[in-house]
Amino acid sequence: MAASRYIEDWVDEPTRNLLDELVYADLDSDKYAGHARLSGRAVAAHYLRKRSVPDRFHVVSAVEDFDNFAAGVIRELELNGALVRYSCIWPQRRVINEAKQREVSPIYQAFRQEEWLAPYQLLFAVSNIGTIARIKSCMVHTAIDEKMDNGDYLDILCGSCHESVPLRLAAALPESLSERCRIVSLAWDYTIDSDGFSVPGVGGNPAVRSGVGTGLNRENFIPDTVRNDFQLRASGLEI
Repeated sequence: MAASRYIEDWVDEPTRNLLDELVYADLDSDKYAGHARLSGRAVAAHYLRKRSVPDRFHVVSAVEDFDNFAAGVIRELELNGALVRYSCIWPQRRVINEAKQREVSPIYQAFRQEEWLAPYQLLFAVSNIGTIARIKSCMVHTAIDEKMDNGDYLDILCGSCHESVPLRLAAALPESLSERCRIVSLAWDYTIDSDGFSVPGVGGNPAVRSGVGTGLNRENFIPDTVRNDFQLRASGLEI
Protein backbone atom coordinates (compact mmCIF):
# COMPACT_ATOMS: atom_id res chain seq x y z
CA MET A 1 0.00 0.00 0.00
CA ALA A 2 1.38 3.39 -1.02
CA ALA A 3 2.28 5.77 1.80
CA SER A 4 -0.11 8.70 2.10
CA ARG A 5 0.83 12.30 1.47
CA TYR A 6 -0.73 15.66 0.73
CA ILE A 7 0.35 17.49 -2.41
CA GLU A 8 -0.27 21.23 -2.47
CA ASP A 9 -3.19 22.36 -4.63
CA TRP A 10 -0.98 24.68 -6.67
CA VAL A 11 1.21 21.80 -7.90
CA ASP A 12 0.42 21.11 -11.56
CA GLU A 13 -0.20 17.68 -13.06
CA PRO A 14 3.24 17.21 -14.67
CA THR A 15 4.91 17.94 -11.33
CA ARG A 16 2.54 15.55 -9.53
CA ASN A 17 3.55 12.84 -11.98
CA LEU A 18 7.18 13.76 -11.39
CA LEU A 19 6.76 13.31 -7.63
CA ASP A 20 5.22 9.87 -8.19
CA GLU A 21 8.07 8.84 -10.46
CA LEU A 22 10.67 9.99 -7.92
CA VAL A 23 9.13 7.57 -5.44
CA TYR A 24 7.92 4.64 -7.49
CA ALA A 25 9.77 4.58 -10.83
CA ASP A 26 12.99 2.61 -11.30
CA LEU A 27 15.37 5.58 -11.64
CA ASP A 28 19.14 5.38 -11.77
CA SER A 29 21.11 8.24 -10.22
CA ASP A 30 21.18 10.27 -13.44
CA LYS A 31 17.42 10.01 -13.96
CA TYR A 32 16.85 10.74 -10.29
CA ALA A 33 18.96 13.90 -10.63
CA GLY A 34 16.91 15.03 -13.62
CA HIS A 35 13.63 14.50 -11.80
CA ALA A 36 14.92 16.20 -8.65
CA ARG A 37 16.10 19.23 -10.64
CA LEU A 38 12.66 19.60 -12.20
CA SER A 39 10.99 19.40 -8.79
CA GLY A 40 13.42 22.05 -7.53
CA ARG A 41 12.49 24.30 -10.43
CA ALA A 42 8.79 23.76 -9.77
CA VAL A 43 8.90 24.81 -6.11
CA ALA A 44 11.21 27.74 -6.90
CA ALA A 45 8.85 28.98 -9.62
CA HIS A 46 5.95 28.97 -7.16
CA TYR A 47 8.08 30.66 -4.53
CA LEU A 48 9.00 33.48 -6.90
CA ARG A 49 5.36 34.03 -7.85
CA LYS A 50 4.23 34.30 -4.23
CA ARG A 51 7.08 36.22 -2.60
CA SER A 52 8.45 39.73 -2.81
CA VAL A 53 12.16 38.96 -2.63
CA PRO A 54 15.47 40.63 -3.53
CA ASP A 55 17.14 39.76 -6.82
CA ARG A 56 20.09 38.22 -4.99
CA PHE A 57 20.05 34.85 -3.23
CA HIS A 58 22.37 32.71 -1.19
CA VAL A 59 21.20 29.10 -1.62
CA VAL A 60 22.22 26.54 1.01
CA SER A 61 22.00 22.79 0.44
CA ALA A 62 23.36 19.51 1.75
CA VAL A 63 25.85 17.79 -0.54
CA GLU A 64 23.38 15.10 -1.68
CA ASP A 65 20.98 17.78 -2.96
CA PHE A 66 23.56 20.10 -4.48
CA ASP A 67 23.73 18.67 -8.02
CA ASN A 68 20.03 17.85 -8.32
CA PHE A 69 17.24 19.48 -6.29
CA ALA A 70 19.25 22.57 -5.31
CA ALA A 71 20.60 22.87 -8.86
CA GLY A 72 17.01 23.05 -10.08
CA VAL A 73 16.17 25.76 -7.56
CA ILE A 74 19.22 27.79 -8.58
CA ARG A 75 18.45 27.33 -12.29
CA GLU A 76 14.91 28.67 -11.86
CA LEU A 77 16.13 31.66 -9.87
CA GLU A 78 18.73 32.49 -12.50
CA LEU A 79 16.25 32.09 -15.37
CA ASN A 80 14.14 34.73 -13.62
CA GLY A 81 17.04 37.16 -13.51
CA ALA A 82 18.34 36.51 -10.00
CA LEU A 83 21.99 36.44 -8.99
CA VAL A 84 22.86 33.38 -6.91
CA ARG A 85 25.70 32.32 -4.63
CA TYR A 86 25.72 29.11 -2.63
CA SER A 87 26.83 27.05 0.35
CA CYS A 88 27.33 23.28 0.14
CA ILE A 89 27.19 21.57 3.54
CA TRP A 90 27.81 18.05 4.87
CA PRO A 91 25.47 17.61 7.90
CA GLN A 92 25.83 14.24 9.65
CA ARG A 93 22.75 13.01 11.50
CA ARG A 94 23.40 10.96 14.64
CA VAL A 95 20.76 9.46 16.93
CA ILE A 96 21.98 9.90 20.52
CA ASN A 97 18.91 8.51 22.30
CA GLU A 98 16.63 6.35 20.19
CA ALA A 99 14.06 5.83 22.94
CA LYS A 100 13.59 9.58 23.37
CA GLN A 101 14.09 10.28 19.65
CA ARG A 102 16.97 12.64 20.28
CA GLU A 103 19.38 13.38 17.47
CA VAL A 104 22.13 15.80 16.52
CA SER A 105 23.67 16.69 13.18
CA PRO A 106 27.20 18.08 13.38
CA ILE A 107 28.64 19.68 10.25
CA TYR A 108 31.46 17.60 8.77
CA GLN A 109 32.55 20.25 6.28
CA ALA A 110 31.10 23.20 4.37
CA PHE A 111 32.01 25.41 1.45
CA ARG A 112 30.55 28.89 1.20
CA GLN A 113 30.77 31.48 -1.52
CA GLU A 114 31.23 35.10 -0.50
CA GLU A 115 28.28 36.89 1.09
CA TRP A 116 26.48 39.51 -0.99
CA LEU A 117 27.12 43.10 0.07
CA ALA A 118 23.73 44.16 -1.29
CA PRO A 119 20.43 42.89 0.24
CA TYR A 120 19.88 39.21 -0.43
CA GLN A 121 17.58 36.35 0.49
CA LEU A 122 18.90 33.31 2.36
CA LEU A 123 17.30 30.20 0.89
CA PHE A 124 17.64 26.55 1.98
CA ALA A 125 17.02 24.01 -0.80
CA VAL A 126 16.18 20.55 0.59
CA SER A 127 14.81 17.59 -1.38
CA ASN A 128 13.29 15.98 1.73
CA ILE A 129 12.88 16.73 5.43
CA GLY A 130 11.73 14.14 7.94
CA THR A 131 13.36 14.76 11.29
CA ILE A 132 14.70 18.26 11.83
CA ALA A 133 18.31 17.72 12.93
CA ARG A 134 19.88 18.19 9.49
CA ILE A 135 18.00 21.32 8.44
CA LYS A 136 18.34 22.88 11.90
CA SER A 137 22.09 22.29 11.80
CA CYS A 138 22.39 23.86 8.35
CA MET A 139 20.37 26.89 9.40
CA VAL A 140 22.26 27.50 12.63
CA HIS A 141 25.61 26.97 10.91
CA THR A 142 24.80 29.43 8.12
CA ALA A 143 22.85 32.13 9.95
CA ILE A 144 24.66 32.11 13.30
CA ASP A 145 28.08 30.45 12.96
CA GLU A 146 28.80 31.98 9.54
CA LYS A 147 26.84 35.16 10.39
CA MET A 148 25.04 35.02 7.04
CA ASP A 149 21.84 36.48 8.42
CA ASN A 150 20.47 39.37 6.42
CA GLY A 151 17.77 40.07 8.99
CA ASP A 152 14.98 39.03 6.63
CA TYR A 153 13.20 35.70 6.28
CA LEU A 154 14.89 32.30 6.34
CA ASP A 155 13.08 30.44 3.58
CA ILE A 156 13.14 26.68 2.99
CA LEU A 157 12.15 25.14 -0.34
CA CYS A 158 11.36 21.40 -0.22
CA GLY A 159 10.39 18.68 -2.59
CA SER A 160 8.73 16.79 0.26
CA CYS A 161 8.49 17.42 3.98
CA HIS A 162 6.98 15.71 7.02
CA GLU A 163 3.85 17.51 8.15
CA SER A 164 5.20 18.08 11.68
CA VAL A 165 8.35 19.89 10.58
CA PRO A 166 7.09 23.51 10.75
CA LEU A 167 6.09 23.25 14.41
CA ARG A 168 9.05 21.10 15.48
CA LEU A 169 11.57 23.29 13.70
CA ALA A 170 10.09 26.48 15.13
CA ALA A 171 10.35 25.00 18.63
CA ALA A 172 13.94 23.83 18.13
CA LEU A 173 15.49 26.90 16.51
CA PRO A 174 16.69 29.94 18.45
CA GLU A 175 13.90 32.52 18.58
CA SER A 176 15.92 34.90 16.41
CA LEU A 177 15.62 32.35 13.60
CA SER A 178 12.34 30.57 14.27
CA GLU A 179 10.17 33.67 13.99
CA ARG A 180 11.47 34.28 10.47
CA CYS A 181 11.42 30.70 9.14
CA ARG A 182 9.07 29.90 6.24
CA ILE A 183 8.68 26.56 4.46
CA VAL A 184 7.37 25.97 0.94
CA SER A 185 7.01 22.30 -0.03
CA LEU A 186 5.50 20.51 -3.00
CA ALA A 187 4.31 17.61 -0.82
CA TRP A 188 3.69 16.86 2.86
CA ASP A 189 4.21 13.34 4.21
CA TYR A 190 2.91 11.61 7.36
CA THR A 191 5.60 9.01 8.09
CA ILE A 192 9.33 9.14 8.89
CA ASP A 193 11.79 6.31 8.17
CA SER A 194 14.75 5.13 10.24
CA ASP A 195 17.15 7.39 8.33
CA GLY A 196 15.17 10.46 9.36
CA PHE A 197 13.50 11.16 6.00
CA SER A 198 9.81 11.48 5.32
CA VAL A 199 7.94 8.69 3.52
CA PRO A 200 7.28 8.39 0.62
CA GLY A 201 9.63 11.37 0.26
CA VAL A 202 11.92 10.83 -2.73
CA GLY A 203 11.77 7.05 -2.51
CA GLY A 204 14.57 6.65 0.02
CA ASN A 205 17.65 8.37 1.39
CA PRO A 206 18.52 11.24 -1.01
CA ALA A 207 22.24 10.48 -0.60
CA VAL A 208 21.65 6.95 -1.91
CA ARG A 209 19.18 7.99 -4.60
CA SER A 210 21.56 10.65 -5.93
CA GLY A 211 24.51 8.26 -6.09
CA VAL A 212 26.55 10.27 -3.57
CA GLY A 213 26.40 7.39 -1.11
CA THR A 214 26.55 7.28 2.66
CA GLY A 215 29.27 7.13 5.31
CA LEU A 216 32.79 7.73 4.04
CA ASN A 217 31.59 7.88 0.43
CA ARG A 218 29.43 10.88 1.28
CA GLU A 219 32.12 12.52 3.41
CA ASN A 220 34.66 12.25 0.60
CA PHE A 221 32.34 13.29 -2.23
CA ILE A 222 32.75 16.86 -3.46
CA PRO A 223 30.59 18.04 -6.39
CA ASP A 224 32.59 19.12 -9.44
CA THR A 225 31.13 22.63 -9.29
CA VAL A 226 32.34 23.06 -5.71
CA ARG A 227 35.73 21.56 -6.53
CA ASN A 228 36.20 23.94 -9.46
CA ASP A 229 34.85 27.06 -7.75
CA PHE A 230 37.08 26.57 -4.73
CA GLN A 231 40.06 25.23 -6.74
CA LEU A 232 40.27 22.04 -4.70
CA ARG A 233 42.67 19.21 -5.39
CA ALA A 234 41.19 15.92 -6.54
CA SER A 235 42.62 14.14 -3.50
CA GLY A 236 44.38 14.92 -0.26
CA LEU A 237 42.01 17.81 0.45
CA GLU A 238 42.45 19.51 3.79
CA ILE A 239 39.56 21.49 5.25
